Amino acid sequence: MVDPLEATARLRHACRTTHADTFGVAAQAVAHRRWRRTLGPIRLLRERAEMLHEAVVHDALQAGLDWWQVADYLNMHPQDAWELYQNTLEGTPPPAVQRPSLAVRMWSGADILHDFDPAYGADLDDLPTTHSLHDDPTVLRLREAAVLLATDIWIAVSPPGETTPTIEPGAVAVAFSSVAANPSEIDAVRQALAVRRSQTHGHSTACPHRAPA
Repeated sequence: MVDPLEATARLRHACRTTHADTFGVAAQAVAHRRWRRTLGPIRLLRERAEMLHEAVVHDALQAGLDWWQVADYLNMHPQDAWELYQNTLEGTPPPAVQRPSLAVRMWSGADILHDFDPAYGADLDDLPTTHSLHDDPTVLRLREAAVLLATDIWIAVSPPGETTPTIEPGAVAVAFSSVAANPSEIDAVRQALAVRRSQTHGHSTACPHRAPA
C-alpha cells in the first residue's frame, strides 16, 4: 500500500530535526532586541512553507489526483497548477493529456499587426467573464503585457475536434494550449465560435470589436 503522505511525512521529520525551536530562536532574538537575528528563522520558515506546499502537491498527485483536483485545492487554473508544479512528481502528464476532451488550442495577436480570423476559433472576449480560460496563466500574461504596451489584443480559442487552421508565419503573435474547467465550458466555446462564424458569413478576416486597452 502506497503511503499518500510520504513526501509530507519526510518533510515533517526533517523539520522536527532541524527546526525544532525556530520560533524559540526568534522569540529569544526579540527579547534581546537582536532584530536581525529574527531574519534567519523567518527565512527558514518561508522556505519550509514552500517545500510543504510542494510536498502536499506531490502526495496529492501520487494519490491519484489530477491537475483539476490539485488546482481546486490550490484555488487556481489547472494549467497554472501544472506550470508551477509540473516537476513535482516525475511522469505526471500535462492537463491536456489527462483530459483531452477539455483541451483547447489558443492563438493571440495584436489588433494593429495581426488580423483575427474565425478559422482560429472563438474570440475569448465573447465568452462569459466567469469562464475559466480567462484565468489561464498565458492569457493573464498576454493581457498584462497589452496593458503595459497600451495596445489591443485578441485571443482565439479552438475547441477539441476543430481542424487546425493553416497559419502563415507572422499571422499570429503566439500560439499555446490550455484546458477548460468542465464540458459545459467547451460547449460555451463552440457556441461562441458558431455565432462568430455566422456573423462573418464566411469572410476569413474580421477583427473583433473590443474596448481599448
